[in-house]
Amino acid sequence: MTSIRRALTVATAAAGAVVLATTPAEALPNWQPWHFPQTQYDCETTTPSHISTKVVGQTCVVWNDKSVQGVLLVRNNATVNIKLDAGRIAWYDKNGNFLHSSYCTTEKIVQPGELTACYGQSIPSTILGNKVRGQYLYNGSYNDTVAETW
Repeated sequence: MTSIRRALTVATAAAGAVVLATTPAEALPNWQPWHFPQTQYDCETTTPSHISTKVVGQTCVVWNDKSVQGVLLVRNNATVNIKLDAGRIAWYDKNGNFLHSSYCTTEKIVQPGELTACYGQSIPSTILGNKVRGQYLYNGSYNDTVAETW
């Protein structure tokens, strides 16, 4: 009886893992941990926030042959928690014309030393512009960081 119960538990867990593995990941509207991509990516240098040089933002571009994704990173190097109010990833073409944007609207408490990410939607690389802008609000202050794609 115990071995049957154990076998059913293992089978149920395996079936659940298969379902989760085949479901597309959707990060928006939540802030997520940053995971180094398994594909090509490029991140611009970090930019300190307007309130504190201990809170920095950075915009990254992740791509493959079919799609591209903008990612906004925020790191809290301060000794106290900060509150991220919102984040935005916006794409612009080479002439500065707006193409697309995604938002992280769920508030997030970022602990000291923590790095968090706002993953924009993947968009087809055929409509790729050459600039992605990451913007975030924290503790009521607007901050901006830009990445050149190519």
